[in-house]
Amino acid sequence: IATSCKLDLTLVTEESIAQCDRVGNQLQRSIPVHLNVDTGMSRLGIPVDRAIACWQAIASSSHLDGRGLYSHFATADERDRPATQQQSDRFIRIIQEFQDRQIELPALHLSNSAATLADPRWHHQFVRVGLAMYGYPPAPHLNADGTLHPAMTVKARIIQLKTVPAGTGVSYGHRYTTTLPTRLATVAIGYADGVPRCLSGHLRSDIGNAPVHQVGTITMDQTLWDVSQVPADDIAVGHSLAILSPEHSAQEWADLAGTISYEILCGFSARLPRFYLDSEARSPVK
Repeated sequence: IATSCKLDLTLVTEESIAQCDRVGNQLQRSIPVHLNVDTGMSRLGIPVDRAIACWQAIASSSHLDGRGLYSHFATADERDRPATQQQSDRFIRIIQEFQDRQIELPALHLSNSAATLADPRWHHQFVRVGLAMYGYPPAPHLNADGTLHPAMTVKARIIQLKTVPAGTGVSYGHRYTTTLPTRLATVAIGYADGVPRCLSGHLRSDIGNAPVHQVGTITMDQTLWDVSQVPADDIAVGHSLAILSPEHSAQEWADLAGTISYEILCGFSARLPRFYLDSEARSPVK
C-alpha cells in the first residue's frame, strides 16, 4: 500500500530492513526508505552503535533507496534542553562517522516543531513540523514573538432552534438546568466527532458579536448551545457555528481538559470533512 501511494518508509529495526528488502525484491522495485536512529527518545529506532552497519545494509541493497537518516527529540519543548543537546551531539557523531568512513550522507532530519522553532542549528536538510503547521507552539516560550497563529477552524451546523422555559433540564442527566427562558441551538457535532465529553458546559464561541456557550452534557452527535444573546435575525437552522477557532483555540480546550493541544487537534474524527483554504484567496483548495 505504501509503495502504491508513493510514500517513503521509515525503518526502525534491522529486521525491518531485511523485511523491506524482501518486499522490494517481490515487487521488483526500489523502495524509498529513511533510517531512524534512537539517540535518546527510547521509542523507535536503531541503536546508535548500529547506525553505520544498518545504513550500509540499505545502501548495498538493490531494492532499497536510502533517502534519509534521522532521529527524534524527546525534550526540545523545554526551556533547558541538556538532553536535547545530548541527542544532537549523538546525531552529529553519527554524521562524523559517516564522513570519516567516506560514506555518502543521505538527507538528514532531526527537528520536530519544538526544535525547529528553538534552534536553527538542529535543522539539517529537513525539519518535521507537525503541531506548528496548525499554528500552535509546542510551548508558549517557543512563540514569544507571536509568529504562529492558529490556522484551524471546526464548524458545525445548527439543526434545531427552540426556546425553553426556566427550570428546563438540558441533555443527558439534566446536569444543566436553565434559570431563565433560554433559546437553545442544537449543533450537529459531538464526542464521536472529537469534541471531548469532559468539556461539557465549558465551550464558548461567538455568533456575530454575541457570545454563546455550550450547555448540558456533550452527546455523541450533538451539542447544545445557549444562543439567547444572539439577535433572532442573526441565527437560523442551517447556519454554522465555529466550535473551535483562533479565538477559541485548541489550547483553550486543552487547558480545560487537562491535556495538550496535540491531543485535541488529533482527536477530530474522519467523520468531519476537511477543507483547505488558500491563504490568499481564502477559498477551498481541491
